[in-house]
Amino acid sequence: MIMKYGRKISLVPLLTISTMLMAWATSGSILANEMNAEQVQSRINPDTLSRLEPEIRKKMNALSAQFASGALTVSQLPERIDTLMRLSPGTHEIEQIIRIRKGGGLMISGGTKLLFHAGAGFELKKGNLLVTGRGPVEFCAAKTGSGWQGIKMTRKSRAWIENASFSGINGPGIELKNSEGLFVKTRFIGNQSTESGIVSVMREGRAALVDCEFSDNRSKNNGGALSVWGLGLANVRECIFKNNHSGGDGGAVIVRTASGVQIVESLFEGNISDGNGGAIAIVKDFSLGLLGKIQFRSNKARKDGGAVIVAYQSNMLLTNSDLQQNEANLGGAVMIRESRAVIQGNRFFNNNSTYNGGAVNANADAFGLVMENLFSGNGAGAYGGAIMLRSTNQMALKDNQFKNNRAQEMGGAIMCFQASAENTITASTYSGNYAPDGKDIYQHESNVTVKP
Repeated sequence: MIMKYGRKISLVPLLTISTMLMAWATSGSILANEMNAEQVQSRINPDTLSRLEPEIRKKMNALSAQFASGALTVSQLPERIDTLMRLSPGTHEIEQIIRIRKGGGLMISGGTKLLFHAGAGFELKKGNLLVTGRGPVEFCAAKTGSGWQGIKMTRKSRAWIENASFSGINGPGIELKNSEGLFVKTRFIGNQSTESGIVSVMREGRAALVDCEFSDNRSKNNGGALSVWGLGLANVRECIFKNNHSGGDGGAVIVRTASGVQIVESLFEGNISDGNGGAIAIVKDFSLGLLGKIQFRSNKARKDGGAVIVAYQSNMLLTNSDLQQNEANLGGAVMIRESRAVIQGNRFFNNNSTYNGGAVNANADAFGLVMENLFSGNGAGAYGGAIMLRSTNQMALKDNQFKNNRAQEMGGAIMCFQASAENTITASTYSGNYAPDGKDIYQHESNVTVKP
């Protein structure tokens, strides 16, 4: 049970609603890779995401036991590793690709610093990497701005990286392709990815991130810090995402193409997207985002969804979070486009849109529930100081509070544009909202059902 505003909100019904949304989104559709809707839903669902971290931890504990029982200590790394090796602490320069193959593994203990020259990195194929110990392990560029080839994991490789730092490195980043990774108390500071994400979970990869920090990272494409795509799954807990920047969607995190992420008890602050989703973008082919107990502060999208965008047949559950001072063209905090969303028990403070939907913008066949939220001090340059409903299918707004929101033209709290009667607004309260037309609710070419 989660306490919110003095009331108890049970997580079980919310997960049930999320499962329903997945069913709506996947009914009768086929993915480009020929997986049908039922197969996608069996892999990407709230149950799977909630079990992800303990399942990965169990496997990593078994991996650690293997190293403890028989790893050879070396002071210099060979080009190819086919057995279990433990690198002695100290400073080591990596000048080539270190290949870890089936049956092989590398353990790096605390008090170690790795300096990567241009073109160097780790490549794992059915290999194992264990980075853990009492002291920190540093991954750095040998020369400022030099590019590395990253840590590339394929064919069910495994990595446990704890109490480490990655800083000032340019290149592909850490890629988990059909592999698993556990990241704990690890810092990613000031890195630049030439692709998407400093950490990229792809093609049935799985990752758990706990108490990690991503700050001042930049990606050329989507996801300034974390990229999850192609049936990838990630569980993120107690992490900080600050001042990351993407050249595409998702200033900090991108979830796309039939993938899923659960993010709880984390902070997103000052992230910027040159596309959509200043902090998080959940897009395409039934992707799923479960977001709870998150602080979204001062994130910005050059396009839509200052904090979060969910778009193109995707699904989102956003609960018990604070969203404040986020900015975008449409949807100062949240943008819902051709997707399904449940937004419950959140607080939206002082978010702003250049045009419509100061806090939330829902359009183009959006489905969902917006319930028991507080909207205060949000603003829109045109329509819908707090919420904009445009051409939505079935959006239900219930038991929300709207205080001191403003729109420069219409709908100080809510603007309805070409929205049908299947949309409803019920049991909500309004005070101090302002717009030249419709200080609380304005309907244009709409017949949304409004009840006290």
